[in-house]
Amino acid sequence: MRIKDSEHRWVRLNQAFCDFVGQPMAALLGKRDSDFFSADQAAVFRIKDEAVFASGEEDVSEETFTDRQGKTHTVIVKKTRCNDERGQQFLVGTVLDITERKRREQELARLHYALDHVEEAVYLIDEQARIHYVNAHACQGLGYGRDELLGLRVPDIDPDYQQAVWPDHWRNLKTHGSLTFETRHRTKDGRMFPTEVVANYFESDGQGYNMAMIRNISERKRMELALAEREQEFRTLVENLPTYVMRLDRALRHTYVNPAFVAAVGLPEAEILGTHVSGFWRATNVSIDTYVDLLMRVLASGEPEDVSLEWRSGHGALYSHLVRVSPEFSGSGEVRGLLVLGFDMTKPRREQLLDVERRRVFERMAQGGDLDEILTQIALYVESACPGCRCRIQMLDQTGNRLIHGTAPSFSIPCPAHSQGVALDQEGEGCAVDFGLAEPLIIKDMRLATVSENCRSFAGKTGMVSCWSNPISGSSGQPLGVVTLYRGQAGEPTELDMGRLRYASHLSAIAIERKRIEQQMQHQASYDNLTGLPNRRMFRDRLHEEIGKAARNGESLALLFIDLDRFKEVNDTMGHEIGDLLLVEAAQRIRAGIRETDTVARLGGDEFIAILPRVDDMSHLGRVAQNIVNAMTKPFSLDKHTVYVSTSIGIAAYPFDADTADGLVGCADQAMYAAKEQGRNGFSFFTPVMQRQAQTRLLLANDLRDVLAQGQLQVLYQPIVDIAGGKIVKAEALLRWRHPQRGMVPPNQFISIAEENGLIHDIGDWVFRQAVETARRWNAEGCAVRQISVNLSPRQFIKGDFYVSWLAHLEQNGVSPEHIVIEITEGLLLDDRPDILQIINCLGNAGIQVALDDFGTGYSAMAYLKKFPIDYLKIDRSFVRDLESDPNDRAIAEAIVVMAHKLGLKTIAEGVETAAQRDLLAAVGCDFVQGFLYAKPMPQAEFLAFAR
Repeated sequence: MRIKDSEHRWVRLNQAFCDFVGQPMAALLGKRDSDFFSADQAAVFRIKDEAVFASGEEDVSEETFTDRQGKTHTVIVKKTRCNDERGQQFLVGTVLDITERKRREQELARLHYALDHVEEAVYLIDEQARIHYVNAHACQGLGYGRDELLGLRVPDIDPDYQQAVWPDHWRNLKTHGSLTFETRHRTKDGRMFPTEVVANYFESDGQGYNMAMIRNISERKRMELALAEREQEFRTLVENLPTYVMRLDRALRHTYVNPAFVAAVGLPEAEILGTHVSGFWRATNVSIDTYVDLLMRVLASGEPEDVSLEWRSGHGALYSHLVRVSPEFSGSGEVRGLLVLGFDMTKPRREQLLDVERRRVFERMAQGGDLDEILTQIALYVESACPGCRCRIQMLDQTGNRLIHGTAPSFSIPCPAHSQGVALDQEGEGCAVDFGLAEPLIIKDMRLATVSENCRSFAGKTGMVSCWSNPISGSSGQPLGVVTLYRGQAGEPTELDMGRLRYASHLSAIAIERKRIEQQMQHQASYDNLTGLPNRRMFRDRLHEEIGKAARNGESLALLFIDLDRFKEVNDTMGHEIGDLLLVEAAQRIRAGIRETDTVARLGGDEFIAILPRVDDMSHLGRVAQNIVNAMTKPFSLDKHTVYVSTSIGIAAYPFDADTADGLVGCADQAMYAAKEQGRNGFSFFTPVMQRQAQTRLLLANDLRDVLAQGQLQVLYQPIVDIAGGKIVKAEALLRWRHPQRGMVPPNQFISIAEENGLIHDIGDWVFRQAVETARRWNAEGCAVRQISVNLSPRQFIKGDFYVSWLAHLEQNGVSPEHIVIEITEGLLLDDRPDILQIINCLGNAGIQVALDDFGTGYSAMAYLKKFPIDYLKIDRSFVRDLESDPNDRAIAEAIVVMAHKLGLKTIAEGVETAAQRDLLAAVGCDFVQGFLYAKPMPQAEFLAFAR
């Protein structure tokens, strides 16, 4: 027990509390929680103490903390307010250490959790067959709730172990300690299913128990029954197989032969069984000794082997069997005999021997070469394989709707229909097959009146009477062409003729697809799949080629390195499909902005590059680049989305800036980055200074990785003044980098680097924590709400979950969210994505206000202001700078203020440096101003002193 006074000092303690803290009472009296607990824990204790002091209501809570020795305790704390005789308030607190109890509860919970996730049902049963425990799987298996099942006994769920047999079973289990057996269980709805039980006997506190693990073996029983049925099916199958089957023992004697083998040998089964394998030998390609060696090898190795056995009949006809010799194993794993299967391969073997030379020729053809030559050789082969026939192979045109003349080496007279091509839906033409049915077209007699005039004329001129056509289809079923066979007699083709026709179609398909794949691969190797522009590889080839031409002819050329501004932001916020559509449209706009003789390539991502050869006037390059920049500023309408981007272009010229391809690309790349640093949405010519800037950027990127660890970052605060009252009511947190060698590095030199390498998330979190601490100190007096604005990078916002940790940090530090303003750019609001709207709503609901920074410099579509809950519009300094001299800027500033007020928003003007600017802004109704007129950005301590 401990008693605190209203100053949170420990004024009375009992010995138990001193033992708990581990300090003598003398060392504890007069101390506070912060003297013995961490700052975060002490702050939590203080908040709860204050609540009890304020309300007078007793507070009981369970808390976890770590003592100075690093040990974690869980305690129940009870706090009660009381008054002494003088009316002074005290807080009486009792602390009950429940750490050990919690540990045991957790261990028990883990045990129950583990048992509930065991796949088997688990039961704890006593000697009277009562059920004391079941896991979740047991309940699920029987359909009972846990309480229902615990009220039952084993005879209630197991019909095979009723009360009469239970005592014998229990004695048997007690004797053996563990039993495994099969039984049946009954579900709540009366269904029965087989189970396997593993029963384990143990004693606890003098009482015997059975811990039973029970598995549903319905599937195993079903498989055993299915296996028996399959064995019967297998026997029936073997007895009726055309393949011969026999079994041999280790002495190579027949122990089983199926009817097919009996028929092949021509002897009764009784005369075959028990005889040696050599008794019926007929093969001529393999000797009996070689065959016996193979059989003995399988017996010894236990590995199956194949062998082809061939022989000829008395009439010289070839017969061939593929024989598979497999070992049969005993239960102990030893080879006890052989299973021999004979597959009749006579027909394919005969065809194989006939077609060996043919296949060699066609495989060689399919490996490459001129397509017309390959198709001609296929046609000649079909003609040689089908005496009296002539072959024509036609391919589909590029539309895929008409057949055009391909090759017909044996026809000197062309078919009249082929001069203009044959439409696939043209009835009566002998080659117009139905690709939808993928079936051959058979015309028995082309001289009949039912066929087309073209076919009748062709028959009369060539003497061909019948024709049979088969479609050529690709590997995925797409139509490629037609193979047609013509014969001088009327009639239908034989099965052999159709087989050769189909084979010719297959080979033709291989040749055609191979050629198309080669063409496609060549295109893919040189062109970007998305935009259709030349890719990096083709760009390199063309650039080397153009540099060579320029060198030979004494000409110059230029490179335009084009990068889309904010493309990654669009890609991340709207998805890759919209990003791809944007790239395609951007490629078309770039292509439209240059000459036909120029080359535009996509290097990857959002980077494009243009080669402009034979440039006589370098000033012309600026106009070309500006035209492309202007084209990119127009809105992109992409799948119901309107997207705005800009572009940055770097320009380098040969031979003035570099005389090699790599050097020229590097110069254009550096110029493009210079255009970005100048504000984007523009172009820049390469200068030698850019080379040094690129090196500096690389060094900064390396140094930036350690800035947080080395404490090189600093947050400065610029006051924001209420223009009506002249008081400082807000401030903007501005990040600075104190580099140990370079001095103060402005944000525009390193923020973009941090966004590229991902450090912006850690840096942004650090800045937020600094701003929260400043807001806490500034608002400590409890006067009117004073706000600190924190700039949020789009990369941070797109991450999505940053605000969760930020809100938690505010709560931990006792800072109200209303003291923080988040500043975002218009780029985030390009698409009214639900997740962006949800995050802004979450910030608003928590009390954090949102300001739209640099308003008027981007794409200030009014629809965004209606859809998104914005609180402030910040008028960019570019409109404030010339307020005194430029009426257009005054009109823009006034329009922004009026529009904001109509929408219920307030305005903040940036960059106010003169009293005249302030007065003009006040005249148009601007709410707040910031700028050097009041103060430059300053460190926290200086700002807090200045703001007072």
